[in-house]
Amino acid sequence: MKVALFATLAVASLALGFAAPQGFGLGSPSINWPKPSEQHAFLGTLEGLWEVDALLHINPGQPPMKLSGTETVRLACNGLWAQVELELGDKQIGFSSRDLLGFDPQFARYNGVTVNGGSMTVAKYEGKLSTDGKTLALSGEGPDPRFKDRIAKLEQVWTFPKKGERTAKFEFLNEEGGKVPWLELTYKFKKKVK
Repeated sequence: MKVALFATLAVASLALGFAAPQGFGLGSPSINWPKPSEQHAFLGTLEGLWEVDALLHINPGQPPMKLSGTETVRLACNGLWAQVELELGDKQIGFSSRDLLGFDPQFARYNGVTVNGGSMTVAKYEGKLSTDGKTLALSGEGPDPRFKDRIAKLEQVWTFPKKGERTAKFEFLNEEGGKVPWLELTYKFKKKVK
């Protein structure tokens, strides 16, 4: 009995010694967190408060609704993600969305998710930045605001014509593969944010 108890205690001590990262004389733990790359530095160019003018295409064949608002972009999670908060319109007719946009070096592509006030479904997307840094083309799937409970393929193209200005165009793909406009945004940089 004493031998079995001693053996159990010895095994438990060894397990604790190997499993415990600190406090048992083994030194401090070391975690290799990812570090921002030059692709993540691009996300820093989005940071700030932006004034936004928008065209929202609700019904095909009808003129789009004009909205204005703001977008606030902050870097989050050690600079690996851009946290985007878009607010358009007012209390009566408004649209809000939240995005996280990052870069995945394993697959060499930007990726992100979007949630908005018009759906309970998360949209996911991925894509690449052009070599000249002036166009970010993303594609994925998300809720189609024209139909209840329908997921559609979507495309978004961001352009950066010059410092302090950018545009974004969001389109859905219909069953025939044609593009259906949904949202067009024009941005002007207003100020830095903390």
